[in-house]
Amino acid sequence: SNDIGLDRGQLGRTRLIAFERFGNKLMLKQLNTKYRAAHGSAAEKQSINEAFASSVLAGFVIVAKSDSANLIDYTPFLFSDIHGIGNRLSAKKQGSFKADKSRSGVYLPRTKGFEKNTELEALVTFAGSKPGNYLTDVAPDAENLSVHLHHSFVALPDDGYTPRAYHPYSGYWKFRYFDYSTAINEPTEQRFITRHRLAKVSPHAPMSEAVEPIVYYLDPGIPEPVMSSLKEGASWWNQAFEAVAKQVGGLIYEYERKGDYTTPQGQQDVAPQVQQRAMQQLITATTVPYLTIPESVLALIPPTAYGDDVTREHFQGKMGLMLDPVSAAASASDFALSLLLHPERLNR
Repeated sequence: SNDIGLDRGQLGRTRLIAFERFGNKLMLKQLNTKYRAAHGSAAEKQSINEAFASSVLAGFVIVAKSDSANLIDYTPFLFSDIHGIGNRLSAKKQGSFKADKSRSGVYLPRTKGFEKNTELEALVTFAGSKPGNYLTDVAPDAENLSVHLHHSFVALPDDGYTPRAYHPYSGYWKFRYFDYSTAINEPTEQRFITRHRLAKVSPHAPMSEAVEPIVYYLDPGIPEPVMSSLKEGASWWNQAFEAVAKQVGGLIYEYERKGDYTTPQGQQDVAPQVQQRAMQQLITATTVPYLTIPESVLALIPPTAYGDDVTREHFQGKMGLMLDPVSAAASASDFALSLLLHPERLNR
């Protein structure tokens, strides 16, 4: 339910974990990656590991072992509330709920093992009391909620990824950790941008296809012709990404400090032909054929039902309760133009 904030396919917290043996038990430990001694000696790293707590998520009795492996029963943890559903329901005043292992089971069709990842899924039932209105509206029995929870164990990638330092002017979100092995005159806080790992097929070309492109998946349960329309709409973003990549009136540069390079890298204008291509894509994205919603799609969208809330997700139409395709096109073109035709960029 969107009102509660629990959606189908929702990604939970990602964690860096390790299995560690203690006596006859194997502990599933979430490692503390916020505090490190990345470049320190083994003793320095051990001191940091001991100074800051880690988190044991689950403990398993070892039922069989060999020289190279330990066998455990993961099922009880698979049936647990690792996603924090009970806390979410409580915070939204939707009642008090806990996972009921007696009414939970492994979902075998989505439980598989691969070379670099293991996928586990379970139907987990939550039993509770005093359910709120959001639950009573969507559940057949609001005191018993059954949902699917999926666990993925994914091997770490290779070390070929090159981190990029964060700069407050970059416009990126930042990821940070504290490195206690830095020099005494350097900050312990290390900041990096969060970005896709993209590599060019032609590394020296101004623009190139990606070795592994960014892939977005559409729900196979979407019916036609909505599925085809979503695919077409999603493809527009590929053009938008290229245009937004600071090519129109753009500069090629990176933030550098004195001494970063033997010769300062400076800046250079984006090649004229690249700017022209980006501008043509921008112009195309604001044309009538590009912005027109097909009649077959419009026929599938009924007017807003009486009593339904009109939220910020609605287009500000001028045709009452029915979808105003002209206003939708105006919103799309205004978004593209206001975002891409930045005055300072145009001046350049």
